[in-house]
Parts: sequence; structure tokens; C-alpha cells
Amino acid sequence: MSKYAVYYNTKMRTGFDTPTTWDRRQFVFMGDIEARTLDSVFHILNQDEGPLTTQERQDFIREKQVHTSMSVGDVAVDEAGEAWVCASLGWERVSEVREGV
Repeated sequence: MSKYAVYYNTKMRTGFDTPTTWDRRQFVFMGDIEARTLDSVFHILNQDEGPLTTQERQDFIREKQVHTSMSVGDVAVDEAGEAWVCASLGWERVSEVREGV
């Protein structure tokens, strides 16, 4: 099992744009997920009974005004520090990370 840090995009997206530059200012850290693969991360975060269904997590989601399941444009960072964006089909490596202020 590997650990992935999951970040949800807080900006409204139109269509299925997959950003190649990740500006952390527009993301909310959702938590760490243990999974075998990126596809497993997506599956875990899109099931009816999972880590985002606890009352505490639901309150966090409401407070941060983010969506409840992983969607196109959300990011997972693997243990090596590589950022991957959820694409309309699979995952794409993020080519540039902007820390921003």
C-alpha cells in the first residue's frame, strides 16, 4: 500500500479541462489515503461508504465548500512527491507546481 495526499480543486471547472500546472492556492487538502494505485484512490473516494462519509468529514466538506467525491481536476500526490491530476480518462502527471501566496 502507498499513501497519497488528496487535494480537491475549489475552483469551478467547465468541461473536462485537465490542468498541467497545479496552483496549490486553488486546492483544499482533504487528507491522506492509503491505496495500491491512483485508480484505487479514485475508487475509494467515489464509493458510498468511504473515508469521506464520516460526519466529521462531511462537516469539513460543507465548511470548505468542496465536492464530496474525486472529480476531474483534483490532485493526488504520491509518496515520492509527484503530483497527479485526475483526468477525464485516467491520470496525468502535473508538469509544474506553483506554491503561490
